[in-house]
Parts: sequence; structure tokens; C-alpha cells
Amino acid sequence: MRKILLTVPLLLTISCSFMGKGIIVDTRKEFLDTTKVHKISNKQKHYKKFKEHIIRKGETLYRISKNFNIPIEDLAAINSIKDSTKIYVGQTIKVPEGNKYQAITPSPKNISNQISSGVDNFLKIWPLKNASRNNIEKKFGRIFDSDLKIFTNNNGLDIKANGNETIYASAGGKATYIDFVKGVGKIIGVKLKGNYYLFYYPFDRISIKKNDILHSGDILGTLNGEVLHFEIRKGKQPLNPLLFLP
Repeated sequence: MRKILLTVPLLLTISCSFMGKGIIVDTRKEFLDTTKVHKISNKQKHYKKFKEHIIRKGETLYRISKNFNIPIEDLAAINSIKDSTKIYVGQTIKVPEGNKYQAITPSPKNISNQISSGVDNFLKIWPLKNASRNNIEKKFGRIFDSDLKIFTNNNGLDIKANGNETIYASAGGKATYIDFVKGVGKIIGVKLKGNYYLFYYPFDRISIKKNDILHSGDILGTLNGEVLHFEIRKGKQPLNPLLFLP
């Protein structure tokens, strides 16, 4: 039987202070403010002309909105998109004509502009010692599982490891969530500056306690298995960790 590592986006049932243990498992959608999706915002009214953009491999609606510097809710409203996972490679969507495409790269300048309030300015290190973009098993966003023959939405990165490696804090913050989730394992959630959160799992051994103050590079524990799931969120909104990692 094939062992499946579940991708849990950890949409918490409480207000991100993690006062409680309720977790909603939802692997389907990027965060969209649905109160804004179906009405044209005041800012959007000046979008008078549009051009076509063909969705490329690896792009999500969130990434496209950032690349074209348009709020994701506006982009969804312009294209009548209710579910951000229902986009596909080769699909043509409308974007404002005056907004030039500019692919976001994980440089300190871009990162500091996106997260003016913190995340230690940007994530200092990868959570595994020798990890890099070459060690990614599953990328952020909508992906096709060739074994299960279904599309799933990954709200973080699945990073390959060499056995039970040590897991390090990618940025400083407060360990506000430590728990065991059935079917997933031991999880650590760290609150950063500016309402950002990092999630790491699954752990074999956890070396910290809840409410510990962490610094970049601190040891969190050891990995259980050969794949680490790593997420960054702004409130409840999942973000692509590759935009923030060095």
C-alpha cells in the first residue's frame, strides 16, 4: 500500500493565536476574500483595457496576481473565477493592459517590499541543512498526482531529506502551535512579525516547547521520514515559500 503524506494547509478555526486545537483540513483552494471576488472594487474601476495571459506551468492565480501587480480578488473577479484551483496550463485569462508582466524572484529587495513588516525581513535559511530548490519534491500550488490521478493543492513545499534530519527555524518568532494531528504527525507553528506564520511537519522528536522564543537557525527537532512539509502564511493566506527563501 502506498504511503501518502497529506498536505495540510492548517486553516485554523481560531484567530491564528492557536488557542485551541481545531484544524480544518482543506487542500483545495488558495485564499480568496470571497466578499471581494464578485464585485468590482473602486481600485479595479480604472482597469479599462485588458490583454490576454496564457497560464504557464507552475503558475497559480496568486503568483499571476503578484506578477502583474493586481490584487488576487480583482484578478478573480475580472475572470469570473470562483475557485482558484480551477485554472490550468494553457488557459487564457484577462489581465490589465497597463500592468507589465514581471516575474517575481526571491531577491531580498523584492521580499522586503512584499513583507514590509517583517519575517525577519526574509527567511534566513532553509529548514533543512543542505536543502535548496533542487531538493523540492512537490512545489507550491496546484499539482497533479500521477499515482492517484487527481489534482491536489499544495499550500507549501515538500522538501526531500536524507532520513531523519534535523529541522531548523527558518526565521525568528514564537512557537505558538505544537501538536499531533492524526494522519499527519507532530506539527510546529511559529508566529513571526507582521501576522506571518511558519509551519513545519512531520516531526519524530520536538526539541522546543510551546511559547518558546526562537531565532533563525535554532533546532526545532528531527524529521519523521524523508519529506518535510514547510509552509508560510500571511494570516490564513498560504504563500509560496520560494518567494521568501534564500
